[in-house]
Amino acid sequence: MIEEHDLSSSKQDFVLAPSPQSSFASPDQCSLEKHSRSVPRERSLTYLWPRGRSLTVTRTLLLLASFASTRFAAIFICSRLLLQNCTSLVEIHPSLGFLNKLVNLNMKYCKSIESLPPFVALECLQILRLSLCSGLKKFPEIEGDMKSLLELHLDGTSIKELPPSIERLTGLTMLNLTDCKNLLHLPNTIGCLTSLKSLFLVDCSKIDEIPENLNGMKCLEILAIGGTSVRELSFIVGMKNLQYLFCGGCKCLVSESYKALASLSNLRELDLSYCNLMDGAILNDFSSLISLRRLFLSGNRFVLLPESIYQLSKLEILDLSNCRQLQLLPKKLPYSLQEVYAHDCTSLKDYPNQIKVLESRESGVTIVNSLNSSALGVSPSPLSIGVARTETELMNLSVTHEHTEGKQVDKVPVTNPTFLDQVGSLSHNKNGAYIYNSILFLILLVNYC
Repeated sequence: MIEEHDLSSSKQDFVLAPSPQSSFASPDQCSLEKHSRSVPRERSLTYLWPRGRSLTVTRTLLLLASFASTRFAAIFICSRLLLQNCTSLVEIHPSLGFLNKLVNLNMKYCKSIESLPPFVALECLQILRLSLCSGLKKFPEIEGDMKSLLELHLDGTSIKELPPSIERLTGLTMLNLTDCKNLLHLPNTIGCLTSLKSLFLVDCSKIDEIPENLNGMKCLEILAIGGTSVRELSFIVGMKNLQYLFCGGCKCLVSESYKALASLSNLRELDLSYCNLMDGAILNDFSSLISLRRLFLSGNRFVLLPESIYQLSKLEILDLSNCRQLQLLPKKLPYSLQEVYAHDCTSLKDYPNQIKVLESRESGVTIVNSLNSSALGVSPSPLSIGVARTETELMNLSVTHEHTEGKQVDKVPVTNPTFLDQVGSLSHNKNGAYIYNSILFLILLVNYC
């Protein structure tokens, strides 16, 4: 139960407060919901309960209403403050910066908030979520100890810069700045975040330079800079623990910058899609990328791939989709390669517009899918699925797929048990015949298309 104070004829502050006799379903959560009675506009300041009253049982405060302003005068013991979707909240009282027991602050989609008070005494805060606060133009100064903060979500905000005092967040492991389209640059002090493991700058389109001291982040494992205006990658040299690098849509990268990739021996996934790559732009020697498993090069402008790509001894997925000028695949592919996506590679000469299964020493088979978009609307009827009554017959099954234009696409032989694992599961019918699970196979085929 929530006690509602009728202030329709009063000039006092409008107050929402739990009744002294109320008992919460859980001692860890107090839910305050907005009542139907309208709040006088002239009294915009809203207190969550009467001043001077202490909520000793409150650990989580969940606000589901949309208020104009909020004051946190008596919730020093609150550990979780959830204000998400309070779209009319325009002001936060300075007392927020002194909630020294607060662990989790969630203000996601408080889109009317333009600023926050200084963070003075938030030494216990671990998660700060300001995602989609589109009105937020400035991140507050960090004046106190915030070494406990692990995650900072600022994605979708309108901030133009981060304060130099961000260097105080020495325990931060994840910084999300995705879609901060007004962000102009990163402060040099960001290099002090030595515990950072994940940094997301996707679609921060105004950022054209990354501080060089970012290479001091020895713990960084995930770096996403896709959609930025970054021109150089020299800052990644020295990131020995980097495992995932996403540069998709970085059209301003200069050719020389790709040499920095050679230092990333632990890299597992590399996305260089739609980076305007041309022949000779990417590495000619892949021998140093000994851990790479997934390589995304879709939407680029090269005609040939370097033959040295076979040096990627652990590569499993190669995405070349929409590389419309690509004419030939390398003669020698990595033995570990399982899937080559070449959809809409309309200039491809060696595997034009087909699904091809190649033998591979380690993975068993490599599936090359170069079907063009005109084949995407294929109905189940053109798909011919073989049926076998013994495992020997099963090994000789084939699948035929027909193009929507009437051309037969390359017949796909099933010659290896590993292929069965990739294509779908087997079921045993009542007559003892092994058959493909056609639904799973069709799903796989659509995925490859």
